[in-house]
Amino acid sequence: MKVTVTLNQAALGRLVRDRNSDVGRQLVRKTVAVFNRAASTCPVDKGRLRSSHAWEVRVDGRGLVGVVGVSVDYARWVHDGTGIYGPRRAPIRPRTARVLAFKPKGSSKVVFARQVRGMRGRPWLRNALQAAK
Repeated sequence: MKVTVTLNQAALGRLVRDRNSDVGRQLVRKTVAVFNRAASTCPVDKGRLRSSHAWEVRVDGRGLVGVVGVSVDYARWVHDGTGIYGPRRAPIRPRTARVLAFKPKGSSKVVFARQVRGMRGRPWLRNALQAAK
């Protein structure tokens, strides 16, 4: 027995490229779910990081793509970590001075250090994506 299947390429293309198709609507739902999870679980100090979350569904060469991201420049360091906990796996040292000078959160005193370990990453975006699977 032989079965022949014929695909309507135009209809299939519309299905994966049209935001109003069933596939597009499902992708919008999933993208919004990841966005909501990411915004609700991101680390909060003053709220700037949380309020910078955005989402969109767009068409590119692959078809429909859902994108969730943040627009503040420091988000990558919070997400991936810094110093020995970050991608370089090395302590943070001053480049042009002898010591680092900074005020720790909640303190009014300036602290001087030759190096600091850095901060552990808090991958809330990756966790939001995994939770939506």
